[in-house]
Amino acid sequence: MTSDEVEALIKAKTRNTVRIRRLEERVGDSVAFLSYSIDDQNSMTIWHTEVSPSLQNVGLGGKLVEEALQLALRDSSHLRIVCPFANEHLARHPELKERYSVAAQAVISDEKSLSARQNHTRRASTRLQRNLRRYMSADSEDHVGYGRPRTYEEARMKATTALHELGQSLWLDNITRDLLENGTLKRYIDDFSVTGLTSNPTIFEHAILNSGSYDTQIAGLMKAGYTAEDVFFALALQDLIQAADLLADIHESTAGVDGFVSLELSPLMAYHTNKSIAAAKLLHDRGNRPNLYIKIPGTTQGIPAIEESIANGVAINVTLLFSRDHYQASAEAYLRGLERRIERGLSPDVSSVASVFLSRWDGATMDKVPNTLRNKLGIAVGQQVYKSYRDLLESDRWQRLANFGARPQRLLFASTGTKDPGASDLLYVNALAAPNTVNTMPEKTLVAFGDHGDVSRTLPRDGGDCESVLNGFENAGIDLGELAADLQAQGAKSFDKSWRRLISAIEEKGNVVL
Repeated sequence: MTSDEVEALIKAKTRNTVRIRRLEERVGDSVAFLSYSIDDQNSMTIWHTEVSPSLQNVGLGGKLVEEALQLALRDSSHLRIVCPFANEHLARHPELKERYSVAAQAVISDEKSLSARQNHTRRASTRLQRNLRRYMSADSEDHVGYGRPRTYEEARMKATTALHELGQSLWLDNITRDLLENGTLKRYIDDFSVTGLTSNPTIFEHAILNSGSYDTQIAGLMKAGYTAEDVFFALALQDLIQAADLLADIHESTAGVDGFVSLELSPLMAYHTNKSIAAAKLLHDRGNRPNLYIKIPGTTQGIPAIEESIANGVAINVTLLFSRDHYQASAEAYLRGLERRIERGLSPDVSSVASVFLSRWDGATMDKVPNTLRNKLGIAVGQQVYKSYRDLLESDRWQRLANFGARPQRLLFASTGTKDPGASDLLYVNALAAPNTVNTMPEKTLVAFGDHGDVSRTLPRDGGDCESVLNGFENAGIDLGELAADLQAQGAKSFDKSWRRLISAIEEKGNVVL
């Protein structure tokens, strides 16, 4: 948004009754600006902060906000903050509370002019100081955005809430029985805007190996003659049904868009089409919940299983996608499955997500490329896939399906925990905000994002600079197509190992005498 566009909006909102001003920083042709106004009552409003993409993440926005606060303390009798970025900056820097409170007091003590002006300044400074306290206290309330009145604490909302309001679903990439029974998942739903949950064999391996919560049930089922694999799916379905019920209100209130949980097939089926089709239908029927996804990997053998499962009305989370080509194959399978349903006179309202794994790209290349490319590949892949996703939703083929009642196969960003200890712990979450998508986060990443996440930018519709970044990796000797295939194979192999350890652990626990 240009400064002229911002000024026009402010004039329209205030009926042209205020003096509109701005603070500005320029670097070449790029600009960062903050728009504010002062009315006839000497009241200042901070409306909007805009920073050109090339100047982002270098602190210019925060610098402009602090300059505006200094002006308010010096010249105004009242301060109103409409700009979400300004409120977020104050939230990220609580030390500003003390700094600007002291500054407000100094205005009073340093005023040595005429008595009338002294009294006016004292009253103005006191009002401003009270106003700053109001914005910086937990129980204050004012219009801090163009929406409903909110307290300052709400305005400095957790980044999880801001991301949810942007339109990206936050899912937890974890499940344990303890998480369910001690109320932690419910707290994440309430406090971190979590609206879904994913699982995989590694997650369940850790859950069952590291907790005694399953031991009695395992021993009982094994004694009753269940196989270790049967025991696992009984345990997993019990946990996921409980989580699905906890998310049922979200699923209903979003008309079936959100509120899902996911159960993965046995990794031993990753390269077996017909077995995957049969197992997906069986587990979906056993789960008997409208908000249960069955996860099928997007391998060469998995793609036809995905199409057939969608045609059978089974909600599918396509997993282990690593590239645009992988995503497009998954999307094509989804479209074909829906088209087959329409041909048979069935509803095409069958839900799906396509899960693209990101951090593993950087884990595989961080020591093989120059530092200028380090930790940039996963985000570039995410941007490229996002462009493809948006292109598909604007295609005539998709518009036809939507007219019959189909809903999009939403893009899901997975593997978003940072692998490089020297990089930001929120590298992939901060960079991948986009409406009508999903980001599933490890528990540690979710909590960190709620604490210090940043929702100041969204994914560019056109993929941004992804192609130049990807070309940089190709020029550095990275064969992206070959690496995508390797990462998918390694991912399947990793889940296979976790699965075998999980089954072995269940067998060992089953030997415990009740």
